[in-house]
Amino acid sequence: MSTRLPSPSPQPSAPCGDHLIIYDGPEPTITNQVRSPEIFVAEVVGVADAALVPIGEHEPGEGVGAIRSDAYRRLTLDVRDVAKGPGGPPAIRSIMVPGGTVGCAHFMVAGMPDMTVGRLYAFFVEARSVTLPGGPSAPVAFTFWPISDAGKVETPLDGKLTIDAFVAAVRSASE
Repeated sequence: MSTRLPSPSPQPSAPCGDHLIIYDGPEPTITNQVRSPEIFVAEVVGVADAALVPIGEHEPGEGVGAIRSDAYRRLTLDVRDVAKGPGGPPAIRSIMVPGGTVGCAHFMVAGMPDMTVGRLYAFFVEARSVTLPGGPSAPVAFTFWPISDAGKVETPLDGKLTIDAFVAAVRSASE
């Protein structure tokens, strides 16, 4: 008598270990980031577990052990101030950010800060959305900057700005 093995899961998988995700984009300055249709300051009130999302096929020979998916996490945010885009505070909303742990595989994104519940960040939300397996889609933010306990947006190249100065700089650069 033979035993039939279950068929492999259609979910993408990744080998155990650390994986570095690199996104090639403009220098992280306010002037370069205002291309995002939505920019706002929000407190992270929830971070869901990461899940793998297929990103398409890689060309043969592209990278060694190239993974055909990226990890994303759904964030629940309490929007405090809108610098660009529709709506305004107060608002609870969800977005996706890359990175996180799926099983024994940890996905880190070059240049992105760790996400901490209860902390404020300045988010630059893209027009495209990501759908996690079994869940609704949400827009994705590839750029977000932490805000210190002193209320300063910690920009990589524009220095530390108060939230009001950050919002004013975004609005000025968007005109």
